[in-house]
Amino acid sequence: ELVVYMECYGGAVTSMLGLYDVIKGIEIPTTCLCSGMVASAATVLLQAFTTRLALPHTSIHLHEAGIMPSGSDREMLTVLEETFLEIKRLNTLIVEVIGDRIGKHLPEILAKMRGGREVNMSAQDALKYGLIDEIVTSYKIKSEEKLD
Repeated sequence: ELVVYMECYGGAVTSMLGLYDVIKGIEIPTTCLCSGMVASAATVLLQAFTTRLALPHTSIHLHEAGIMPSGSDREMLTVLEETFLEIKRLNTLIVEVIGDRIGKHLPEILAKMRGGREVNMSAQDALKYGLIDEIVTSYKIKSEEKLD
């Protein structure tokens, strides 16, 4: 069993999707134990684990993807169009990842995140919504191997 402790404020969606693919490809059970705050891209990454646990005072946050455009004024319209398409693509991926894991449909998840607003959930709310599997007060790592 692979156990990961997570307290993360998020990060780049593209990096998170790369880690998501790696964790999903691991052929042994994976467990994520959340503490403090798990936000944004980290909330999506959490869905890759076989078992998703949270301590009682964990807060979990979710919102639509966002990208800051860059470039000169002359290029701004093209950059904004490309940025819009990339945000739309990333939001679709985020919704698919979460929807596949928690069994909710695209419209329900989009409605929750609509308008770029942050969705803040307590551990209890995240459990009800399906973002985690269980709230725990302690966790003991099972060891089948003895170290010399």
